[in-house]
Amino acid sequence: MSSSFLREEFTKKLREIKKADIVVGVPSYCNEDTIENVLCQISEGLREFYPDLKSVIIVSDGGSTDETRERAEKANTDKIEKIITIYKGIPGKGSALRTVFSAVCNLEAKLGLCLDADLRSIKPDWIKKLAQPIVEGKCDFVAPLYLRHKYDATITNDIAYPLTRALYGIRVRQPIGGDFGFCRELALDYLEEDVWKSDVAKFGIDIFMTTTAICNGYRIGESPLGAKSHNPKDPISLTPMFREVVGTMFDLAEKYEKRWKRIKGSVLPRITCEVEFIEPGEVTLSVEKLEANFRAGWERFSGLWKKILDDLNFKHLKRVREEKDLLYASSWARIVYDYMVAHHKKIADVDRATLLWSLVPIYQIRVASFVKQTEGVTSEHAERIIEDQAQIFEDCKSYLIERWES
Repeated sequence: MSSSFLREEFTKKLREIKKADIVVGVPSYCNEDTIENVLCQISEGLREFYPDLKSVIIVSDGGSTDETRERAEKANTDKIEKIITIYKGIPGKGSALRTVFSAVCNLEAKLGLCLDADLRSIKPDWIKKLAQPIVEGKCDFVAPLYLRHKYDATITNDIAYPLTRALYGIRVRQPIGGDFGFCRELALDYLEEDVWKSDVAKFGIDIFMTTTAICNGYRIGESPLGAKSHNPKDPISLTPMFREVVGTMFDLAEKYEKRWKRIKGSVLPRITCEVEFIEPGEVTLSVEKLEANFRAGWERFSGLWKKILDDLNFKHLKRVREEKDLLYASSWARIVYDYMVAHHKKIADVDRATLLWSLVPIYQIRVASFVKQTEGVTSEHAERIIEDQAQIFEDCKSYLIERWES
């Protein structure tokens, strides 16, 4: 296994440590307000639940311009080994985690964990909840199961979750959740993939991890972690992330085409402990800005949309533009599938970047429509609407296959 993408001083520290049982990676970039607490909670969890195992914490930083690395150095992790490094490669979360995967393999660790650096709700028991199913040999990959506000995680709710469920038949509720557990064999599989100059090196990493684990036959689990509190972002600022996540999903659909075509329905992953509903913290969105972005998108992309979309889907979108209708889940699912087909067949002779850009305003009006649909309802009630949308993606899968093959 090549380690040419690792810094020499980092490789030297790994050689000095020699071996470990658990490696916890924290990808960071300008997280000075939260990084210290995250590392303290991780180290407390490792000491409390795995005192007899050798653990290493790795902060894989993207060259933060604030005091993230200084505060990470300052964090008291007691006897838990801590390495802070600036990763090499394309700037992005994926490049940060590539360093962590390599550490897991080089140290011959039993398992790796990754935890986001902006977490505010992390507790020591998150370590056990993500690690224990792998330690006990019950799972190979453990995704987080959070309780989130109805307007948090719009990319997850509106495309990552329903599309992953419909294509691959596993209901991983947070396929881009950011906090995962994985066995060493899976880390090695990740490293051997030739994806580290693509969107996977950026925000495509989480969906790449989940999809690769599913499609390579690893045992999938979910661990309920309670309500997630972090630094939420509105759908407008998430535009680069949306393009990288969706672009990665479309690329993976090409790679695993034979697999998803034969899958019907979906099943739950192994739920590793009990789920208890707690109302999450408030998140607000600006419907007016989302609608304005859609109108601007119509002026720029409507000609392209007419080429990409089925006639009925385009007509529905026109009604939305005329403020005569909302973009409901049934039309949204078919539009996403139209885009998958356009990506697959290179419809309209448009480059990949423009194709992904042009989907953003439609995603934003879908979010605005969801906000209007769920005004006055609790996050628990909204969760049922999100599940209904995911079922619609499943029900429309025959539409995707028919267009894909025609």
